[in-house]
Parts: sequence; structure tokens; C-alpha cells
Amino acid sequence: EIRLSLVGSEMCIRDSPNSSGTLIASSAQHDDLIETQALEKARFLFVGPPTKDNNPVVWLIVNRVKLEFLTNINRLVTHVFKIMEEVSKSRYVFIIDMSWATITDEMKTAIAENIPKMFSTFGRNYKKNLSEAYVVHPTAYTSALLTLIRSFASQKLRSKIHDVYNWKDLMSIIPLENILLPEASRSFITKSFQVSKVNAKGKSQTRLIKFTPKSLLNIDPKTKNIQNERPLTEIEDVSAYFNSNEICIRFCENNPKEGKKSILKSITSNTMDSVFRRYVCESKQERDEIIESIFMCGFKYDTINFSTEFKVVKVNHAGKRQDRIFKLTTDSLLNCDESKIQSEISFSGIEEVSLDQDNPNDVLWLKFKSERKKRKIICVENARTMVSTH
Repeated sequence: EIRLSLVGSEMCIRDSPNSSGTLIASSAQHDDLIETQALEKARFLFVGPPTKDNNPVVWLIVNRVKLEFLTNINRLVTHVFKIMEEVSKSRYVFIIDMSWATITDEMKTAIAENIPKMFSTFGRNYKKNLSEAYVVHPTAYTSALLTLIRSFASQKLRSKIHDVYNWKDLMSIIPLENILLPEASRSFITKSFQVSKVNAKGKSQTRLIKFTPKSLLNIDPKTKNIQNERPLTEIEDVSAYFNSNEICIRFCENNPKEGKKSILKSITSNTMDSVFRRYVCESKQERDEIIESIFMCGFKYDTINFSTEFKVVKVNHAGKRQDRIFKLTTDSLLNCDESKIQSEISFSGIEEVSLDQDNPNDVLWLKFKSERKKRKIICVENARTMVSTH
């Protein structure tokens, strides 16, 4: 026993034969308290407001899980039990948010070792009371992990697990105000508008409309090809009827203010289609959002004094080089092979953009939140320009 007390200006210490053991136990309890507080502070697992059917919702934000949380399985199980106790006696929904989750090799090893143990620890009532489980923005690793879980889960439990590729789909079961996803997770999905484009002959084609700071993109959702791109300065008129989902856009044939043309492969089109476009939106709300986007981008147009397209050479982790065009939209970076979109990453998914120390004018490095390693980008144009743009 160690006892500290202040008597006047002196400190008196009284020793006892059991002091060492008491110190060790006290130190262990202190460490437990610190680690438990770290688990609680991380708020990676919590119970949120109910679904539309009034069932409680358990949220697991994987991006907040740290390696040290997985190394002590007993402490982790204790923490999880404490949270899950709130829903143990009723039907509940489980939401697993995989947005921007970086799973290191060490974490994969810890998960593979401990998940089966944790799964077997929970009583039958937890599995029985699970109404549905939704994996939001799943990754390739998520699929592998679910395969592992399915190997020792019952068929009935496996049937309750669903993938959700757009977090807004959760609104079918949970009111919007009760969806407690982090803002970064909501930004995982970039904004585009699915419409039916009706050409001059009356033929309807499914398209995605997406905006860059300077233009309007028409994208084929099946092939991911950018069918055409029209500068915002070419738009002469936008019209819509109050009780209709349609938008009509009229473009000028020649615009001296157009400036630098897109370096994407140009697509020829019917003369009438190039002047007049008719879009049928999925709803009046989508229609209004498209019109608002046109006016907002147009309002900011003169403030955009930087390029939104860059010719680059992308070097993958194996060292293979690929000619690409990086195109900036209002909320994302498009990685294009000529006019075909190979991938899209939200701006909120870019953790870092930095110049190479040895070749600052030609090389930059991109770090995505969902990847451990940086990507090497060789710029055909000045790399500094691209970094300043980001």
C-alpha cells in the first residue's frame, strides 16, 4: 500500500508489504480505464434513433476502428456488449459503414483471428433479434469478410445481410433525419443526375448529367463514356414547365467565349441535337436541382481561372504506366482513358496531394483515404498547377 498525504509542507509515505502487488493492479486498472475511454471516445459503435418501423438502429463506422482496438479481444467484447445491451431484447437493424475504410494487413489479421471468436461469444438472442444488416458502400475486402462470416453463419442469418451502394437508399427504412452517417460518408457518393435524353427523332436514351466548374457532361451509364461535353457559356436558354419533369436546354451554335476546348475525344452529333436538348428527369426535385446546378456553376464561371483537365501518366503500384486524362468536376476527380471514365473519386476521398521533392514540376503524389499507399502521377503539364487547383 502506498499512501500519500500532505502534512504542512511535507509529504509522508507509508509503505506496506503488499505495495508492489497493489501498484501493479492499480496500474492495470488505470490502463483498462484509458483503453475503455478510447473505445468510447472513438464512437465507432453506437445505437441511433429508430427505423420507420420503430426498431432501434446499431451503427458501426469502420473508418473509426483502430488497430489497437482489435488487439485486445476481451476488452473489445466487453465494450460491444455494453453497447448492444440496449437492443438485446428487441428487434434491431445493424448498419455497417465501410466508407473510406482503410483496412491494413495487420487489421486484416486481427479481424480474421477475432471476428469468429466475437461472433461465437454473442448469445442466440442477438442473432435472432437482428432484423436486417446493411453494409453501406461495400469494398472488395467487405465481400471477402462477408464470405468469411457466411462460412460459420446460418443460412437465415446470411439472408439478412444486404449491400447498399448509395447511402440514400437507407431512407427507405430510416428517416433522413435519423441517418447518423458521418458527413464524409455522405460525400462518398458523388452527385450526378440520371435522365432520359430525347433526341431530335424522339428516341429516348438513358444518360447521366454531371457538372464540371465550366461545363455539362453527358455520360452513358452503361459504358461510362462521356458522350459529349458542352461549355456552360454555350447555354442560351433553360426552360421547364411547372407540372412537368422535363428540362429543355438551348445552346448557341458558335460561341466566341468558349475558350480552350476539352482535350477529351470529341463526339459528333446531329445538328439539331447539338442546339436543342430535351431531358426527362426522374422527379421534379431532380429537375429543380439540375436547373440550380446550371445557374450556380454559371454564376461562379468567371471566378474559375484554372484548368479543369490535365493530361497525366498514372503509375500504378506495380510500376505500369497508363496515359490518362484527369478531369475535375464540381465534387470529384474523373480518371479518364480518352472519353471513357475508368474511375471516379470524391474530393472528400482525397487525403493528400503533394509535389515530388526531386521533380516538383513534373511529378505529384495522390493519397486516397481508401488506400494505404500514395499514387505517383506524372504530369504532362506543370504539376504545380494541378496541386494549386486541388
